[in-house]
Amino acid sequence: RIYSLFWFPAVYNEQKNPYRTMKSMIDNCFWRIVLRFMAFDLVYILVQGSIVAVNVSTDSSDNVVTNTVLFILSWIFNTIFFTLFNTYLFSVYKACKSKASK
Repeated sequence: RIYSLFWFPAVYNEQKNPYRTMKSMIDNCFWRIVLRFMAFDLVYILVQGSIVAVNVSTDSSDNVVTNTVLFILSWIFNTIFFTLFNTYLFSVYKACKSKASK
């Protein structure tokens, strides 16, 4: 999963041998990256689970307002979450690349 997620930052930033650069960078920072990915996963699961739990517990099959609010909250959260996640990927790539090149 890590190699596939860092493929785009590597191709975007490297002219020569993006895969080789990405692989050496990830090998040097592997556990730090994995722990942060687990934190992102945990936050995503908790928030989405909370939204689903609210949807199930409110019997919102007839309530258009509740469904609309939950849809908008989910949309906003997903937009912010994946924007932050992609920003995190590029910043970690840059930081680990400079660490690996030293």
